[in-house]
Amino acid sequence: MANVMSVRLRVSCGYFLSVLLLFFPVCCDATGFVICVSTPLTPPKGFLWTIPAFLTGIVVFDLMMLLNRRSLWKTLIAEMVTLGLSIIIFLAVGFLPARGTSAPPPCLGLPHDPFFGLPWTKVWWIFLFWNGLGLMTILAGKLLLFRFKRPAHAWLVLVGDSVIFALLLVPYLWFHAPVHGWAGSYVRNDCVSHLCMVGEAIAGYAQHHGGILPETRTDEEFVRVVRPYLPEKASFHEGWHGDDLFICPLEGVRERKPRVYHWNAYFAGRDMSPLTALAQKAIGAIKDESIKCQLTCPLSRRNMMVLQVQDLRRPVLSCPAHHGFGNQPTLYVVDLMTSPSAK
Repeated sequence: MANVMSVRLRVSCGYFLSVLLLFFPVCCDATGFVICVSTPLTPPKGFLWTIPAFLTGIVVFDLMMLLNRRSLWKTLIAEMVTLGLSIIIFLAVGFLPARGTSAPPPCLGLPHDPFFGLPWTKVWWIFLFWNGLGLMTILAGKLLLFRFKRPAHAWLVLVGDSVIFALLLVPYLWFHAPVHGWAGSYVRNDCVSHLCMVGEAIAGYAQHHGGILPETRTDEEFVRVVRPYLPEKASFHEGWHGDDLFICPLEGVRERKPRVYHWNAYFAGRDMSPLTALAQKAIGAIKDESIKCQLTCPLSRRNMMVLQVQDLRRPVLSCPAHHGFGNQPTLYVVDLMTSPSAK
C-alpha cells in the first residue's frame, strides 16, 4: 500500500511540474515577432492592475450572489477553488503554443511592451478568440460549481462575471493595446536590411550630387530628399508599414506614431571624398568586390579599425527603437563606401 501511495505521489508531482513549466518564459532569439494577446489575466506592461481588479471583482460579486450566512467559508472556498482551476486551465492552454515552436502563433504570454502600432485589422480575431475562450473557461467553472449547489440567481452570476470580464477589456481597446509581445533576432535583421537599403539610397544621392551627402537637418526632410534614390529591390520589400524602409519594423509595431531612422545632421552637406580617403588611409584600399553593405561595424575587425578614427566613429543613420539585445542597428560612413551604389 505504501508503494502504491508513493507511485501516485510521484505521478502527481510530475503532472504538477509539467503544468508549472508551461508558465516559465521561453527565451528564443531566432524568431520574428512573438505576439501575446491581452486579457484580464495576461495584460501587457502598464496594465498589470487588471489582474487584481479582475480577481477582486469576480470574487466579491460571486460572494454577494452566492453568500449564505450559514456557509460563508464553504462558499468562499468553493469559489476560490473553482476560479483557480478555471484560470490554471485557461493559462495552460494559452501558454502551450509558445512551447512547441521557435515561431509560436499568437497566444498568451507574460507581460511585455504593448504593440500599439499593429492595426486592429490584423489582431481583432485573435483578441476576440482568446478572450472568448477565457470567458467561456471561467463560466464553465461556474456551471460546474452549480451542479453541486444551484443558487436561485445562477444566471445573474454568469451575466455579472461576463460583464466584469468585458469591462476589463475596455482599457485595451481604448489605448489600442489588444496585443503585446517581443521581437527576436529576425526582426533586428530586418531592421539591418532596411538600413542597408537606405544606405544605398544615401550613396546614390551622393553619387548624383558630386559626392555631397544630403544637406538636410531634420529626419523628415532627409526622408523626403533620399527616398527617390532607394534601390529598385526596395519596391518588393513588404513590411508592417508597406514598403516604407525608413521605419524600423520594431518601431512600427510598438509606437502609435513610429519615428523614422535618425539622420545625423553632423554629416549634412559633407563631402564624402575626404571621409573616404580617411577611411582608406586607416584600413588600406578596399579592393574586394564581394564586400557588401555591412552594418555590424562593432563586430567587424576591419570596421573596428575605421571606427578608431574620431570623424568616422559617428553614426550616419541610427535606429530609434530599442531592440533589447545585440548591437543597436547603425549605419556608418564605411557602410556607405561598401554600398553597391557607391561602386
